[in-house]
Amino acid sequence: MRTRRSLTRQHSNRQLNNRGAALIMVIVVISFVSITATILLYMSAMNFYMKSTDKKTKESFYEGEAALEEIRGTLMSYASDAAKEAYFDVMADYGTTDPADLQKRFNNLFITKFRVMWKPASMDTNDPTQVLDYLKTMIDSKFSSCLTLDTAPGGSPCSYQYTEGTFKLMDVRLSYTDSAGYTTIITTDFVVQAPGINFSMDPAAEAASSGSNIDLVDYVTYNNYTKR
Repeated sequence: MRTRRSLTRQHSNRQLNNRGAALIMVIVVISFVSITATILLYMSAMNFYMKSTDKKTKESFYEGEAALEEIRGTLMSYASDAAKEAYFDVMADYGTTDPADLQKRFNNLFITKFRVMWKPASMDTNDPTQVLDYLKTMIDSKFSSCLTLDTAPGGSPCSYQYTEGTFKLMDVRLSYTDSAGYTTIITTDFVVQAPGINFSMDPAAEAASSGSNIDLVDYVTYNNYTKR
């Protein structure tokens, strides 16, 4: 038979054997909290890095796009002047021209006048390098050290063509690297179209409403626009 003393001793030993359980539990909990905190800190750091990279990438893109907008702005200026001159020439012959042919005549005059404004006499139409050099004169000098205009490797050379009422400047490739080293490459065509004008209006009213203030914003657009 077990004595009271032996039973007491066994109970005491059990108590001594359970003393490490609480310590182990504390270590497990602390380890779990530490791992969780480390993961959260890592995820926060990665999220911050991704947002920072995205911000810098967007800044590089918008700065590079600003150069294209300067080219577009110059083309808009040429197109606006060409449209006004073509419009008043059409109006001068309004009474002797078939009303059905007025828009076609306007389109042809628009392209003829735009062609003179766009192409310097010294520029070779068949030389992409001269076309690109001419485009560079339209861009602010602040971009000169970090921006190039060229054609995509293995791609078509920068060129342009005319159709009735439309001018296309094709395969322009812009590469821009900002001060932080982020590079944006944009390839696009510029399309200039003669505006549609309602020649059925009274000539005097039409001249007052449109002829003196033709807005070419919607008629100078990008086409086949890609960026990376």
